[in-house]
Amino acid sequence: MKIIFISILFFAFNIVTAQVAYQFDSISNSKPATNTVQKKPFKDKLYTGGNIGLSGNFSDYLSIRVSPLLGAKLTPKFYAGLGIEYIYTMDDRYDMNVNAHDYGARLFGQYDLIKKIFAHAELAGYNYDSYYTISSSDRIFVPYIWLGGGYRTMISKRSFFSVRVLFDVLQDDNSPYKSGEPQISVGFGVGL
Repeated sequence: MKIIFISILFFAFNIVTAQVAYQFDSISNSKPATNTVQKKPFKDKLYTGGNIGLSGNFSDYLSIRVSPLLGAKLTPKFYAGLGIEYIYTMDDRYDMNVNAHDYGARLFGQYDLIKKIFAHAELAGYNYDSYYTISSSDRIFVPYIWLGGGYRTMISKRSFFSVRVLFDVLQDDNSPYKSGEPQISVGFGVGL
């Protein structure tokens, strides 16, 4: 399963990078006699961002999530990128005291359907601490295919705020998300 997941990520990344080579952002009108296509430098299409999450009651349960990303606006309507994620969880509410360090990566694409509304598709995989008994834990890999959509609004000329609602359509046996359970996330992006 891991090899299939990594192959899909590699294939999707190659498709995204191939699209960059053929993308022209705007037509220059500086020379009215000719229609020249002016290519926007790739570095001007890049943005960074992500999200930070903090939850818990801070006495016997705490979860901290850090999820940076690097993306590019490849066309006026298509965004793509990749990100990493780290999650620390401390849970002393039950007989088993849990201190878990989970991490993963994702590759995503977003397509603007109408102004401010986009479709979202994402391949992700996470490595979780899985506690089987009070005294032992093991690490497990869980793949995801997230599908959904969201809302993006510009904060300034080079920064935006977004909200996404995604569903895990792969439903791996080890997935902590139930079928049909939406995952809502809030993020931001800043042009480089």
